Amino acid sequence: MPAHNPVDTAVFDLVTTIIPNPAAGADLSWPVPVNSRIEIIYLGFIFASDANAANRFPTILGATPTLNQTMAASTVAQAASKTYGWAFVAGLPETANLAAANVVVVPMSPKLILEPGDALETYIIGMQAGDAITSIITRYKQWTIA
Repeated sequence: MPAHNPVDTAVFDLVTTIIPNPAAGADLSWPVPVNSRIEIIYLGFIFASDANAANRFPTILGATPTLNQTMAASTVAQAASKTYGWAFVAGLPETANLAAANVVVVPMSPKLILEPGDALETYIIGMQAGDAITSIITRYKQWTIA
């Protein structure tokens, strides 16, 4: 049997998707495309915290109809009245405030695979009503299934 090339796009598609922003104070919930199995490579977004005094800790989940699985949880706090860029990436160490630019890189499960009926979600620990998630982009491998 020949060796399988893990980036052979004859086997899967590489897809980049811009996800619509959720309402202020709400977490992101993005359903898996119809008739697809996906493996998340990257999820990035801008998170603006309102003035309420509470630290926020962004987390991403693979949500199934019956179970939420935490796939990446940050140990870096975002304080009130701050705007950070968040990047959840497989295989990278957590890094806070890269180049003093308020960017946080969070390692995630190297195999975040979602099935039809599942969703990619955020769970912002400490979320406040005026907080906002914007500029959401994800990159993933996509297999079409019957």
